[in-house]
Amino acid sequence: MKTYEQFIKQVKSVDAMPNFTEEQLIGHYRGQCEMLRIFKHVINWLDQHNLSYFAEGGTLLGSVRDKGFIIHDSDIDIMLLDDEYDYFYHNFPKRGDGFLFLTIKNDPAFACWRALYPNSDVGKIARVISTNYIYSPHQQPDGRRIPGHAGLRVDVNKMFTENKDFVRPGYLFAEFETWEKKGFVLRKDQLFPLKKSPFEDIEINIANRDDVWLKTSWGADYMTPFRGGYPHEYPNHGKITKLDLNNLPPIYKKYYK
Repeated sequence: MKTYEQFIKQVKSVDAMPNFTEEQLIGHYRGQCEMLRIFKHVINWLDQHNLSYFAEGGTLLGSVRDKGFIIHDSDIDIMLLDDEYDYFYHNFPKRGDGFLFLTIKNDPAFACWRALYPNSDVGKIARVISTNYIYSPHQQPDGRRIPGHAGLRVDVNKMFTENKDFVRPGYLFAEFETWEKKGFVLRKDQLFPLKKSPFEDIEINIANRDDVWLKTSWGADYMTPFRGGYPHEYPNHGKITKLDLNNLPPIYKKYYK
């Protein structure tokens, strides 16, 4: 992981998080360190079980462009294909060294997402969250408080096989045909064979044709860093603090005993 001095240098180079206090910047850096720790645990488990994950979203972009976290990013996103995801979903440890495994079965936040996006595949999303640090408070931009854990996390999503040639992400809020027209599906030969790409002090799996995915998601100039970025939770829970059981919904407290 980059040092805090390297982190600050990168922050200044793209004017990231311009309204953050020194305390918030330190918290954000600690948060990225904590997420990387959890990510390594997840990767080790997946490798031990011969499951082929691959990075997506900001994690994919960060790996290709920045060789690690996008400087203002506040989560990690990976995917698994079909049956491999189902194996992960049903067999990954429910808790471990400083983490919990949350799904729609035990996390009320997912129920809120399903209410907001009733036609989505949000039920196919799982999270490995930190029990050491938490974003606080967990609140929507319009002021509504979501009764879910706002902790640092690795999001694990499902990639569906649509037919013998195409795959699509499982969390998209639209029908396959619509996303196909927009380019948000991949041919299998664009996804596989997976290749390695640097991410902080490790190497991770990414799509063989990462350029196709990145251009579709971020535009042709995806290699140009975005200036003035914030974590997508900020300002509603842009501060990272030690976990406070009193600030969690009762459903979670049993997991922290």
